[in-house]
Amino acid sequence: MKLSEKLKELRKKIGLTQSDIASQIGISRVGYTQYELGKREPDYETLKIIAGIFNVTVDYLLGMTELPNPQKLIIPDELKNVRVAFHRGEFEDLTQDEVDKLAEYARFVKAQRKKE
Repeated sequence: MKLSEKLKELRKKIGLTQSDIASQIGISRVGYTQYELGKREPDYETLKIIAGIFNVTVDYLLGMTELPNPQKLIIPDELKNVRVAFHRGEFEDLTQDEVDKLAEYARFVKAQRKKE
């Protein structure tokens, strides 16, 4: 989905007008309308403001992830060798509980290795 389509969909989802969003961003309604029509694209600072208004990430707005607001996972030290996979988004759909279970399993594997 294009940025312009996402902006329109998100705005309608929360029940605001183009004027409402434009006012919060600090631009004219016509300026915001240009974003929704795909005739202009917001700069990075404006994207951050828009993401905050809609409670989504800039990555979501730009189509880099399908998750509007992925949870921020706390990755324990036991999983330091797989951090790269987390940062690449390979595990972006895991819950914090599932990450904690992975860490618990990593501790178990390390303990087993020490016993050998």
